[in-house]
Amino acid sequence: MLASQRLRVCTPLYLNLSKRLISNEIREVLNTRLEPPAGVNGNQLQLSVISKNLNALNLDLYVNNLGQHEDRSSTIVDLLTHIRSSRLANTCLESTNFGVVRQLLDNVSVQELVPILIDRPKYGIFLDNFTGFAVTSALHSEKEYALALPLVLKLVLLDELDSVFIQQFCVKSSLAELKKQLVEEQQAGEEQAKAPVGKVQEQKVRVHFIRNPLEYDVKNDIAKSLLKIAPKALSGETQENAKLLGYVLSKRFGDLEKSLLSMTSNICPDILELSKAILSRCEQNELAGKLETVATQKKGSKNFEELIDGLLEESVTKEAKTLAERQKQLFPTWQKLREEKKLALEKEIADMERKENIEKMRNEIETKKQLLWFFEEEDKLDLQIYNKRVFYPKRWFGKKKKPRVLDEHYVPPQIRKIQ
Repeated sequence: MLASQRLRVCTPLYLNLSKRLISNEIREVLNTRLEPPAGVNGNQLQLSVISKNLNALNLDLYVNNLGQHEDRSSTIVDLLTHIRSSRLANTCLESTNFGVVRQLLDNVSVQELVPILIDRPKYGIFLDNFTGFAVTSALHSEKEYALALPLVLKLVLLDELDSVFIQQFCVKSSLAELKKQLVEEQQAGEEQAKAPVGKVQEQKVRVHFIRNPLEYDVKNDIAKSLLKIAPKALSGETQENAKLLGYVLSKRFGDLEKSLLSMTSNICPDILELSKAILSRCEQNELAGKLETVATQKKGSKNFEELIDGLLEESVTKEAKTLAERQKQLFPTWQKLREEKKLALEKEIADMERKENIEKMRNEIETKKQLLWFFEEEDKLDLQIYNKRVFYPKRWFGKKKKPRVLDEHYVPPQIRKIQ
């Protein structure tokens, strides 16, 4: 039987029972379960058995064998932490990441899910185009853009994913974060102006430890991501506005002037406001004036955020079907890899058992040899025992006491002295 024929998919009756707002195409693929390789019975998939002999294959079998409504998220996280801290950290299968993301999406809130996905050194979950799309579409449906920003920045800057939706979602999250920072800075300026003039008292807070003492500015990563995404996932007005904001954030003022001279599209009002605020903070008033001049001539009617929202709605529907079909084609390959992994582990275990048996036989032969030739080698054995003797120096506890001198002329009272 082919591996693709052994795949079993849950019935469409469960498509609307998920806790996440995910499209039916993505949910149908997530409900797919990979069959265990031949020769694996149900007892081998029990948690008590897997915990005693944790390896990449056992973890993969356990994760992908769980049902849709089995909440084992805490157990899975513990197993991931355990295997990640061992020498088997780089042996995990791609199907394991798929099964872990499916379980966490169904049973964990996004506030708990995102930190787990970000902390790769501890948990080792790497998202691909499909799982990344499933996670970001769930975050998009719940409008958790600020929460998702560190995750999507990492996906865009490090993983080179070709999903257009993920890249556009990164632009949306970046814009939400920049607007939030702008509002906070304005409020801080107003509070500082209202604050009474005088000596400011410092407040010291005790912290457990500092993970990274260096100052980190998220604007640098946002600038890199915008300039990287613009030619790939955007076009026309959105592309030019994204490049404009990227040049401002990265302080590439020479490229910004060239971009203003060759600007063919309109400048969105929210991009203009953000750029002017950043340029004024960098003391680039002349460049801010040029930006204002170009904006008066080519001022757009829609905000950049509205344009990105429209692109996201188109991409989330378009990519769901494409990624679902592409993911289904990977299941037979994963099934084959699981079977190859099982054969490799069996061969490794057989080699270890063979070495143990050889060592055991050598020990038995050596013991029998000593028993058979004992009397002929008795002198040799006695000499070995004699040479193994260990002599320790004498130890004296306490002080040496001088013996008392007895009185030679002492006469007990009950004896009378004869005169």
